[in-house]
Amino acid sequence: RVFLFNIACEFTTYPFWHWMTHARRSPYAQGPLHEKKFNPVNPYEDKGQDHLLREITFTTLGWLQSSFVQCIFMWLWASGRLPYYGDFWSRPFFSIFILLSVTYWSAFHFYWSHRFMHPWWSVRNGIREGDIGAFLYRHFHSLHHRSHNPGPWSGLSMHPVEHFFYYTRAYFPLLFSCHPLHF
Repeated sequence: RVFLFNIACEFTTYPFWHWMTHARRSPYAQGPLHEKKFNPVNPYEDKGQDHLLREITFTTLGWLQSSFVQCIFMWLWASGRLPYYGDFWSRPFFSIFILLSVTYWSAFHFYWSHRFMHPWWSVRNGIREGDIGAFLYRHFHSLHHRSHNPGPWSGLSMHPVEHFFYYTRAYFPLLFSCHPLHF
């Protein structure tokens, strides 16, 4: 059910914003929202249908991977292998602090995991030269950068290895007991 729910969320949210911002027949994409975009060029017209299908495919793989992580944590909590507390207000200061901190943790984690996948010294380097970032960029992260003019599907259009790094931001319940809402 988790997989179906998450995929249903993806395929209602993303197509809606795609239609609102990029569809030719949409009055919003050619009207008020068109003027608000940083780059008014439709990324899916100049690169064709293959670009859109690639982004949909890799975004969907990301949603499936995050669903898998969600199922693992739900199983760990339900089986008692990972402690948590069910009453959010039993620890009000801690609960609110963690809830407010999650946004900053996500931004901090995103920056450093994203930076980790870029070349540290030179694009020509690789693992032999000690540049893991160049290796990760060349083999995994460059897929994400094929979206030069991002659209609604671009944000999570990444290689599954990059999704693995990206979703490690949700692993902080492994460090301390928290409420599932913090996850």
